[in-house]
Amino acid sequence: MSRGLGDVYKRQELDKEIKVMAKTKKSDNLEYCRGIRVMDVAVYVFALLAFGVYPLIYDDHYFNITITKYHFFLYAAGIYLALALIGYVVEANLKNYYKYDSLLVEDSGKKRFFRPEFYALAFLMANFFAWLCADNKKDAFYGLQGRRMGLCMYLVLMIVFVVLAQRVRPQMIMFIFFAAANAFAYAVAIGQHMEHDFLNLRYNIASNQYTKFISTFGNINMYASYLSISIPVLLAVFAFCKNWFSRILSGILLIAAGCNILIANSDSVFLGIFAGVVVVTILAFMQGRLRYSSFAVFLLFVGNLVLGFINKYGHTRYDKKRGGLAIALNRLDIAFVLCGAALLVFAVVCVCNWKLGTRVAAWNKKKIVLIVCGACVALGVIGIIVLAVTGSSLLTFNDKWGSYRGYIWRKIVEVYGDAPFVNKLFGYGNESVRVTLKAACYNEMVQVTGKVYDNAHNELLQYLFTTGIVGLLSYLALVGSSIVYMFKHAKEHAWISVCLAATVGYFAQSILNLNQPITTPLFFVFMAMGVGTVNYCRRVKELEKRA
Repeated sequence: MSRGLGDVYKRQELDKEIKVMAKTKKSDNLEYCRGIRVMDVAVYVFALLAFGVYPLIYDDHYFNITITKYHFFLYAAGIYLALALIGYVVEANLKNYYKYDSLLVEDSGKKRFFRPEFYALAFLMANFFAWLCADNKKDAFYGLQGRRMGLCMYLVLMIVFVVLAQRVRPQMIMFIFFAAANAFAYAVAIGQHMEHDFLNLRYNIASNQYTKFISTFGNINMYASYLSISIPVLLAVFAFCKNWFSRILSGILLIAAGCNILIANSDSVFLGIFAGVVVVTILAFMQGRLRYSSFAVFLLFVGNLVLGFINKYGHTRYDKKRGGLAIALNRLDIAFVLCGAALLVFAVVCVCNWKLGTRVAAWNKKKIVLIVCGACVALGVIGIIVLAVTGSSLLTFNDKWGSYRGYIWRKIVEVYGDAPFVNKLFGYGNESVRVTLKAACYNEMVQVTGKVYDNAHNELLQYLFTTGIVGLLSYLALVGSSIVYMFKHAKEHAWISVCLAATVGYFAQSILNLNQPITTPLFFVFMAMGVGTVNYCRRVKELEKRA
């Protein structure tokens, strides 16, 4: 079977009715309706809005970009859910014509309680109980005291997740939408880095704040969060898609993405990309596609090398304003070394693939995972040694660690530890960090950090504080079950591996970043599409058995 994004799995000798349907003329409206399916159209419209438009939408430069994207996603989700409802009604009334394509994937017994959709509903209920515990119900519902991640947003996200997980027919057009948005966003960021803000997004932004806002995402942390999704997606498309157009397009974008990694200037992006590389490598190892994944990583380092030349010979004033890991990676000589090392790894993989071939393919999953994880541990140790030799502050955890993340994490844990039992269970309510911390330690927080925090800058701590232990556990169950569900069926379609890489990449960076309406919805959409693609493949298998 082909695993290309543009390929729909071939249905071998399914049903004469299906074959007839494929040959029907458009003039026969009833027969043609079977082929287009309103619910499939709803998914493609939503993919266009979520992947192609949503990352690029802005209004009034950077000043209200969070609110703009918040409203746009809610409108896009509303359009999708309305079209999906229409599609469901159409298919229900024409069930005789859709009898070969059931809406749900059935699981019996205890299995139904391990489905990601079940945990999505559990996470929604946790947010509802958190809302009940909030002092100000309106603020908690709309998220007015934070980044608008209130009960309203999670209500929409979880409904979209459940509906989307039941009906996704993967098509090449989804990646085209996403790739087009990536190309534009990358171009804007590179242009700004070279002092060509052709969209004039930095209008009225103080010059000392220029490097804090980038592309069509605003704050650099939001852009880092987006890169933690988009780069793993590009890596997975290059590794697993057999369509040459997709591979060439993703390869070009990977070079541009390599430039943008350092432009983002946020350490969280390295964590997300590293996690994405690990999961893509494991999947590629299991599917005999390791040479493609290793070459994709090489293209990333080529992009880093290109940015090194831009910083050295181009007209830019931001090349020295780096922090964290970007300080080392910004050096041209190190970029050359990394690029050469990546090329060497690719050559070794090609030789091993040629020499070992079938023997590697015969290795079981556990052995492959252990090998890749062992290699990652070794790289981690090397990284720690490098940081120690260079005297990096990343190895010293105190209140100033990670731009005062050390302090805010410590206060979050302290306040939560002193919370009443009901708040330990269900939290203080959505987006309650600002109000609660102001009441607990306002003077100290301003004195230490110079500002008032409205987010924990760690999504796990954020969910623990706002939705309690119930919310955190249900969130982890949702993400964990989705990852396991996709991992088990990754071989069945390329889009599953793509969505799995995006899910892992975002989740990894979320340990250092915050949930917000700019990129967090994309995380849930990719996760839902991955689960939905697995369900689609299971339906196809069931149809093949019936045939």
